[in-house]
Amino acid sequence: MPRLIFPLLLCSFLIACTATPVSDYALGHDFSQYKTFTFVIPPESAVVSIDSKRIEDETAAQLKVKGLSQTQPQSADLQINYRLEMTTELESNGGTFGFGIGLGRAGIGMSTPSSYNENQYNKLVIEFINPASKSIIWRSISQNKLTDTMSAQQRNDFIVKEIALMLSDYPPQTKQP
Repeated sequence: MPRLIFPLLLCSFLIACTATPVSDYALGHDFSQYKTFTFVIPPESAVVSIDSKRIEDETAAQLKVKGLSQTQPQSADLQINYRLEMTTELESNGGTFGFGIGLGRAGIGMSTPSSYNENQYNKLVIEFINPASKSIIWRSISQNKLTDTMSAQQRNDFIVKEIALMLSDYPPQTKQP
């Protein structure tokens, strides 16, 4: 029994460190009406990235499990738009040191400057659009960081895991009062 405590605590800690995606949806909307989907067609001049292919493949696989089927754009009940949003985060490096002297009402002080690194990463955003009303009915934003330094396998694993998390609450369950 004592041998199991450490691995269980470690697993619990790792699961707790995973950031949950933020989702939003149109209240009162009937999501059961959607049976088919398509991806928003990018402009002809747009280059389809490797990540775009990964995102489309995994999103389609997750939605098929939920009973939706992919179809041609003109006959789809639901359009799916996705993007990778570049986000910047400032990270403080090390501490600072300051000192000063004063006499009566006057004084002077000095300190070492703060050092910051600017880190850039991507957040995955998935939006479901009702083609009839041209309005977003559901959106999910990943809170985990997709960085440029990830290997191809790490990027693929990240996208698979994030899309599974993001689509875990689709269709949204409306709570009864």
